[in-house]
Amino acid sequence: MEDKVETAKNYREAAERGDAQAQYQLGLLYSGGQGGAQNHAEAVAWFRKAAEQGAAASQYRLGRAYARGLGVERNIDEALKWLRKAAEKGDSDAQFMLGGMYIKGQGVTKNYGTAYMWIAFSLSKSDPTSPAYTARVAVRDGLSRLMASPQIAKAQRQAKNWEDTRQALMKPGEDKNI
Repeated sequence: MEDKVETAKNYREAAERGDAQAQYQLGLLYSGGQGGAQNHAEAVAWFRKAAEQGAAASQYRLGRAYARGLGVERNIDEALKWLRKAAEKGDSDAQFMLGGMYIKGQGVTKNYGTAYMWIAFSLSKSDPTSPAYTARVAVRDGLSRLMASPQIAKAQRQAKNWEDTRQALMKPGEDKNI
C-alpha cells in the first residue's frame, strides 16, 4: 500500500506542475481507488486538466465519465465532445465507445455506417490478442449483419479516407495518445 501512496504523491507533484501524463495517471488512481479512496469527482478533475492539454486518453476518460455520470452529472453532449476529440486522435477505446453511441443513437442520429467506421478504427488500433479485441470484432460482425454489402463497403472507404486525411494532418512527432 505504501508504494501506491508514494506513487500517488509523485504523480500529484508532477500533475500540479502541469504534466498531462501525470494528471492522467493521477486520474486513473482516483478512479480505481488506488493509493486512497475511490473518488470519481477527483478523477474527473485530473482527467479534465490533461484533456484540455490535448491528452487523448484523458479525453476518452472524461467522455466516458460524462456518458456514465461518474463524478459528474451525466451529459451525453459533453461525452460526445470529449469522445470525438479522443477518437480523432486515434484512441481506440474512444473510437469503440463512439461507435457504440452511433449504433444506439445515443446523442446522435443512429447511423450504422458511421458506427462501423469507428469500430473498424478501434480494431485497427487494438491488440488482436486481447479480450477487448475479440469483443470488438463480435460487435463489428453483429453490426455488419444489420447492413447491406454496399453500406459496409462505403463505411470501409470512409474509414480509409478519414484515416489517410488524419495521418496527413498530423505534425511530425505529434503524440496523439497521451
